[in-house]
Amino acid sequence: MEFKEIENDFIKNPSIYSPEVAVSYDDYSLCQVSGFPYSSRIAVQMIGRLPRSELLNGTTVGYYLFDDIINGKATPKIHYVSGAYALDKKQRELLRKSEERMTNVYMWSVGYIDKDTDKFSLDAIEQATGFKVEYLGEASSIAYPTDVLKKAGITENIGGKYGVPLFSPVLQQGDVVLAKYKNGKPAIVVRKSGKHPQIFCGITALSTKLCAYFDSLVGVHSYVDNSAVASANGNYVGFNTTKDGKHTLTLKEEVEVYDVLENKNLGRFKTKVFDLKKGDVKLFKLKK
Repeated sequence: MEFKEIENDFIKNPSIYSPEVAVSYDDYSLCQVSGFPYSSRIAVQMIGRLPRSELLNGTTVGYYLFDDIINGKATPKIHYVSGAYALDKKQRELLRKSEERMTNVYMWSVGYIDKDTDKFSLDAIEQATGFKVEYLGEASSIAYPTDVLKKAGITENIGGKYGVPLFSPVLQQGDVVLAKYKNGKPAIVVRKSGKHPQIFCGITALSTKLCAYFDSLVGVHSYVDNSAVASANGNYVGFNTTKDGKHTLTLKEEVEVYDVLENKNLGRFKTKVFDLKKGDVKLFKLKK
């Protein structure tokens, strides 16, 4: 019964959920995933575990079908292209065109299977991502941060054991290398020549810190810190905690805030600190 008023509010004032972070996958591409141990585990790393890394940054995250993103049905600030291995010419063109609307993080082997010819193709990867790539064969997908990431506080190695096959982006003028493979080849590269930064990420497992760095490049909003998981839609913002301690709620602007679950007005603010226990849930209604 305590959510009856909220449900009625959404019925009367419907609002499309529009998270700033999107993780997509393509149905046909996932049909190309083989069994244990390699590509199945890679799919788990990129599609199953990736949203968790972003959610622990207090950002809003959504799962999408790949075609819905490239056809403009959702416009996140950052799009993890995490399960699009097999694409046709039209899909590759639409993916490149989407760079006008958002930042794409091209994960591992986007477009490696050319559906038009049913063959593996490095050219198809370039057509889909804009990054010419070098094939590195079967090697560990662990990457080592460059000074750029180290200055941002990311000093630990990134990635996972599984990354077969492995690709390295060929650098263009102005590209920024964030991490390298053991052999010194670029593993993660940011290209800022277009309207929005575009990222090629050859590794298949991302840390929460690295996702936070990507978010900072494009201005993704973090609603809460200390590894809490946030949600936001319409006039409502909420979060649940994953650990004990102080949690700072940061809204996009100063507004009047009502605590729905505790049934009390918290006043007008943009930032507020809460001392909470693991598993606590907070839900707020905002009014300008």
